[in-house]
Amino acid sequence: MSPDGTCFLTASLDKTAKLWDSSTLECIKTYNGGRPLNTCTMSPLLEHIILGGGQDASQVTTTAGAAGKFEAMFYHKVCVCVCVCVCVCVCV
Repeated sequence: MSPDGTCFLTASLDKTAKLWDSSTLECIKTYNGGRPLNTCTMSPLLEHIILGGGQDASQVTTTAGAAGKFEAMFYHKVCVCVCVCVCVCVCV
């Protein structure tokens, strides 16, 4: 939920996150994460949205020695600017 309560985010395994209007429940914007998305949040200070996803966490933690890939994507709430951070997790 945005700090002012006017919109909220949803993340999905269909590789998208959506920004919704809280009063009308209309989709304002769809973000394509390119990977199944596990989580999303809005910055309380700036107009940024953060999406997190990649390999299913349960698959990474149950396979010893396997490497899992997770990405965090930062979007401006309205613009199309994207920054991607890649984290590789190795379970031993």
